Amino acid sequence: MERIELKNKHDRYRYLNGHRLAAKQALDRARKIGAAPPWLTQHHLDTIEMIFGEAWMLSNFAFQTFVVDHIVPLQGRCPITLERNVCGLHVPWNLRPLPERANKEKADWFVSDWTEVEGYGGNGDGEGPF
Repeated sequence: MERIELKNKHDRYRYLNGHRLAAKQALDRARKIGAAPPWLTQHHLDTIEMIFGEAWMLSNFAFQTFVVDHIVPLQGRCPITLERNVCGLHVPWNLRPLPERANKEKADWFVSDWTEVEGYGGNGDGEGPF
């Protein structure tokens, strides 16, 4: 296993707490666009941090990079009309760890059922892209 050189306290902190920093940055971005509701409790914020921690852990042990995906995009578009059709929230029940490649494929498209968009993702079995 490759040894990671951590030269100072800052590097060590970022390595050990990267998921906390990523969760805070995501919350700040969501607040800027009005997608973080004001009624989020500390329990919600802790749960969001745990989801980011799960993505970090999966990235370290699953041999691929995982990111935190908003199931309903914060600024979603319809893949047919390309119009903005949804504004999801930055809440624990709208977040999930997802492989980075799948998240990039999903992008900011939003449809109620992935199988409605002919030719999008998936493997042709009607199960959607994931």
